Amino acid sequence: MVLIQIPMCNEKEVYQQSIAAVCNLDWPRSNMLIQVLDDSDDPMTQDLIREEVEKWEQTGARIIYRHRVIRDGYKAGNLKSAMNCSYVKDYEFVAIFDADFQPTPDFLKRTVPHFKDNDELGLVQARWSFVNKDENLLTRLQNINLCFHFEVEQQVNGVFIDFFGFNGTAGVWRIKALEDAGGWLERTTVEDMDIAVRAHLKGWKFIFLNDVECQCELPESYEAYRKQQHRWHSGPMQLFRLCFVSIVRSKIAFWKKANLIFLFFLLRKLILPFYSFTLFCIILPMTMFVPEAELPAWVVCYIPAAMSFLNILPAQLGSAYEWVVTKKSGRSSEGDLLSLLGKEQRQHHDGSAPFLESITKEIQPLPKKQTKQKHNRIYRKELALAFLLLTAAARSLLSAQGIHFYFLLFQGVSFLVVGLDLIDEYLKRKAVAPPPAFVAVESKDLRALDREGCNGVGDLVFVVHLKSAEAYDSLDPNGNITIKWDIMQWTPDGYVAVVTINNFQQYRHIQSPGWTLGWTWAKKEVIWSMVGAQTTEQGDCSRFKGNIPHCCKKDPTVVDLLPGTPYNMQIANCCKGGVINSWVQDPASALSAFQVSVGAAGTTNKTVRVPKNFTLKAPGPGYTCGAAKIVKQSKFVTPDGRRTTQALMTWNITCTYSQFLAQKTPTCCVSLSSFYNDTIVNCPTCSCGCQNNITQPGSCVEGDSPYLASVSPTCCVSLSSFYNDTIVNCPTCSCGCQNNITQPGSCVEGDSPYLASVVNGPGKNSLVPLVQCTSHMCPVRVHWHVKLNYKEYWRVKISITNFNYRMNYTQWNLVVQHPNFDNLTQIFSFNYKSLTPYGAINDTAMLWGVKVLQ
Repeated sequence: MVLIQIPMCNEKEVYQQSIAAVCNLDWPRSNMLIQVLDDSDDPMTQDLIREEVEKWEQTGARIIYRHRVIRDGYKAGNLKSAMNCSYVKDYEFVAIFDADFQPTPDFLKRTVPHFKDNDELGLVQARWSFVNKDENLLTRLQNINLCFHFEVEQQVNGVFIDFFGFNGTAGVWRIKALEDAGGWLERTTVEDMDIAVRAHLKGWKFIFLNDVECQCELPESYEAYRKQQHRWHSGPMQLFRLCFVSIVRSKIAFWKKANLIFLFFLLRKLILPFYSFTLFCIILPMTMFVPEAELPAWVVCYIPAAMSFLNILPAQLGSAYEWVVTKKSGRSSEGDLLSLLGKEQRQHHDGSAPFLESITKEIQPLPKKQTKQKHNRIYRKELALAFLLLTAAARSLLSAQGIHFYFLLFQGVSFLVVGLDLIDEYLKRKAVAPPPAFVAVESKDLRALDREGCNGVGDLVFVVHLKSAEAYDSLDPNGNITIKWDIMQWTPDGYVAVVTINNFQQYRHIQSPGWTLGWTWAKKEVIWSMVGAQTTEQGDCSRFKGNIPHCCKKDPTVVDLLPGTPYNMQIANCCKGGVINSWVQDPASALSAFQVSVGAAGTTNKTVRVPKNFTLKAPGPGYTCGAAKIVKQSKFVTPDGRRTTQALMTWNITCTYSQFLAQKTPTCCVSLSSFYNDTIVNCPTCSCGCQNNITQPGSCVEGDSPYLASVSPTCCVSLSSFYNDTIVNCPTCSCGCQNNITQPGSCVEGDSPYLASVVNGPGKNSLVPLVQCTSHMCPVRVHWHVKLNYKEYWRVKISITNFNYRMNYTQWNLVVQHPNFDNLTQIFSFNYKSLTPYGAINDTAMLWGVKVLQ
């Protein structure tokens, strides 16, 4: 029986990931109970966490939400309060995870078994891994330092003396050991070290598992790093003062007492950091200004080296030499220098990285992280120390003590970088250009294919170059759809907001039948009215007696209004049937907007709750939306340009597109030919699937089907009247007598599973192509024909055929990659725009039709 505790306080950014990770642990649910220990003082955060717990509870997870009214003792008080619950006595072990930690599903299976047949074992500690270790120089340096802590300090002490400091999270305790040690105490800020020391004095043993990792994040800014280090280093000496007498009086072996007093506390927590800083950052630089002063070698070299070796006693590890000589002496090893240059670090533990995909409810795209715009702070103390060190370095170069020049120079530069707040600058990763790809779409105004076939394609953008990231587009790496929600005014029970859908994709637009936007309300909000859009369902509004809301559903679905909507129902940039142009084709029409009046919601910035679980269909699947993020209020300039207003509150939702989520098979193929050769290289067989009317009846339409002929009637008439229930049906064989028995593939059966791709209506997806039966089975074929080929230039004709009977592509574009587009001289019958996703590399062209011609 395992009790799992997740202590948190105002962790609204990470609570969902940690709760989801713990709820998806591979362990019998009847033998596991999860406590979410929320110490948040923000009511909005409390509600969010409570709702998340209730959601997982409805799925069958055994999870409890606990909130303390009196928040004494910080984390220690929170854990102590949770351990006092009556049901804790039914559990043997307790696992603790901080709010920003996500354990792998097999975490308990790899830790709890170590307690079997080992009654003296009190703690199993797992190693931390960091998802953002390569984010900037600061995170890389932290990773080096913490790798030493885990791989050397924790692992060595766990193997040789069965003791190390508990890291406060990602560990499993035997509850009996916690109780025997006196439980959690609020007497110091390092409650994890406190409980570990007291348990060690009672004789309990610890195990550190270096191959079991738990993911978390490192502080990415220097300010956050300073606060973290202050918490970590302000309590050890206070704890030593409180525990000294207990250590001396304890019954553990004398050498273990010596290890605790001299190595664990005095050397590591006091002498080593104080001596290193004082000697190398204060005393040594000051001697450069006094020619008569000279520090002996034993002060500068021997004592620091001796303390470094003592720091890893009592073990002598083969792998520890590099850490002792390089890390702890202040120099970088070859592996560190390579990591700082952007090389991949050596993987020490195969198969230990957590697979977070297994704990998500749906496929999450890997969005391209935008470079953060930050304002650098000035840290005066660090700058003063940098000035001292750099001045001392100059003095050293000009004096007889030049041996210290390089050390003082690099040390001074390091403090200068920190003082100017440059150490947490985000690293700019250079994009690697993909191999050439053909990204097709068509020519000529497209109508559904008749017997002869109409040339053209619509918004079909097919990228051959595949990436491992689901939502990464190599030709438009920064493209996305951003939904902006601006609250413009407060109402007695809610607010009025303007929602704007901005298409920042260079070539991908939203075609008819247009976008569909959905979300889930955070509380019990309703939509009183809408302008410029409407919901597809009203929902159950029976609780309202007077005015009836426009929509009462918890998860409304919104669509755009059609052109021609009365003016009193319109708003700027609305009512286009959900059609939105791409950013390159027409930035002015690359957006859509509507106004919504929300009731039963908050009426201030502190009480409003942002919706969640946003979905965007444009018009089919393919887009994945992130969580809503509150941003700086939008500003609006009046038409005369003389006044600027701003929204009362704004949040953004970013949606990214993945071709692989939209459709598992390609949507077009490419055939090739040239003027000097009669051979045509056709599309590969089964390019877009291998279905046919023999294996899957009704999956495609035969090219010689009588229904494609224009000689037969194309419709018939049936009659009925209000005074007679009889319906006069169309005459038999009005348009022919063919059927699938006499002529297979001539019609589609009413119960065909593929009818969903033909018939519109509730539950039907009219966007699934119904294609002509071909060898490639693609809705679109692109033909690339080289017409002329001279030394000075060459010319290509592109012909594109629409084989899809379900879709008219009245708006289209064509994106092609070719190295010679850099030397393009003339374009006929197309609009042209060069796409340069990789800076100066001009090998990608976007083409779309001229309205008069196409």
